[in-house]
Amino acid sequence: LGSIFSIEHKIAASFKSNQSIRVLRLYVIQMFKNPELNKKGAQLLFSSHDLTTMKNTVFRRDEIWFAAMNDNHESEIYSLYEFRQEDNTRVKSTAAFDKQYLEGRYGADQCVSAFGILANDRAKSVHGRD
Repeated sequence: LGSIFSIEHKIAASFKSNQSIRVLRLYVIQMFKNPELNKKGAQLLFSSHDLTTMKNTVFRRDEIWFAAMNDNHESEIYSLYEFRQEDNTRVKSTAAFDKQYLEGRYGADQCVSAFGILANDRAKSVHGRD
């Protein structure tokens, strides 16, 4: 087993601004992506509501994952790479991931909807269910 690197939510409280937190987050991501620093190929797994890292300059499509509730109120996860657009093509690697996410194009809900109705409709459209 490899080592685990954990950043607690409490770290955020020690910073004076959201900009400092964003800089730290990007620094940690770049450390993991740098083969000179990450010689053993450790992986970074985190969740965030901050879209500043949802950029094609930070992550590839296969490195961004979403969760959406299905009809059984279970979470289904899928990567941006797996996601198919209306014309059945993959999202382009040069797309503005953060902007398209906010437009609701990727199926995962960027905000909670009343009674989960919107969440279920989006999950159905992502996975081709009626």
